Amino acid sequence: MKVLSEIITFLYLASGFTLALSYIPQIRTLRKDKEGRAMSLTTLSIWSFGSIVTLVYAVINNGDKFFISTSIIVVVGNLTMFYMIFSRRLAAWLRLRRQKKMLSHSQRMD
Repeated sequence: MKVLSEIITFLYLASGFTLALSYIPQIRTLRKDKEGRAMSLTTLSIWSFGSIVTLVYAVINNGDKFFISTSIIVVVGNLTMFYMIFSRRLAAWLRLRRQKKMLSHSQRMD
């Protein structure tokens, strides 16, 4: 039973590190995506909410420092991606709105 416990502890630590690294490819993809369409904002909102609840649970009910640290990494990763997607979509929407105004204005001039 002790060996199984040590294996699970190792996997637990490794999964936290892997989880942190898993944000790198998605953030790279989002950096290239000028309109923020590379990922669903709805899905990311749900993941962010779940990760925040998990962090609160870890702090209030669990107290495991590694679990809290991993939860913080997940919240920061999710919120970073959320910000990147939202800001790019907003910028794309503003660009489109400006273009429509310019087109409308130029059509009135004709």
